[in-house]
Amino acid sequence: MSSRDSKRRTREVEMRLTPKQKVILWLKKLPRFQTVNDYRRWILDQSAKAGSDPRSQLKNEAEFAIRLAMVQAAIRSIFSFPCTSA
Repeated sequence: MSSRDSKRRTREVEMRLTPKQKVILWLKKLPRFQTVNDYRRWILDQSAKAGSDPRSQLKNEAEFAIRLAMVQAAIRSIFSFPCTSA
């Protein structure tokens, strides 16, 4: 498998992660940095490659997941409302 295929497959898997799983993955990457400046440089590099700040992307995905959960809860409450016959 080529490096390009491997990167594509990794991206596909990461896109399927839940917001919680994405945060855990992001946090697992932190210990590999010796200093805060090393981490800051990595964030800036990732931002340049992705065209956006990874932290913003994480925030947006978490907000989306929360909104989706709220809509699903509302739908469940509407359809589980007990119906009475006349």
